[in-house]
Amino acid sequence: MKRLLLAGVGSGALAMSTALAADVPPGRYMPPPRAPAYVPFFSWNGMYVGINAGYGFGHSNWTKPTTTATTGDFDITGATIGGTVGYNVQLSAMVVGVEADLAWSNIKGSHTINCAASCKTSNNWLRTGRGRIGYAF
Repeated sequence: MKRLLLAGVGSGALAMSTALAADVPPGRYMPPPRAPAYVPFFSWNGMYVGINAGYGFGHSNWTKPTTTATTGDFDITGATIGGTVGYNVQLSAMVVGVEADLAWSNIKGSHTINCAASCKTSNNWLRTGRGRIGYAF
């Protein structure tokens, strides 16, 4: 008799827990997974500034306007130092931008052949501007 009573109580407990579980409202389902967002490893977008320094060299030749006498070639050399500023925009894999720089230069040279005084060639400032178009890969 005890076995029958214990079996009945156990069956009732199992039946009760199943009935309670059926009354619990359903939980929220997980949203479907989204496609991973493409995040580039690098980006060329943005502004940049910098400094530059260098050394310039070349040749110069003076000709007198009233004669064909020349001074001959003479060397011009000197140091430069300045700054650079630019801005790039990356559109997918295409990169477009602008850049400019300005530099003080001490490039100069002189010669005294066929000159009453010294014939001097000098450059005090250099400036450049340029556009950019490219492909990032």
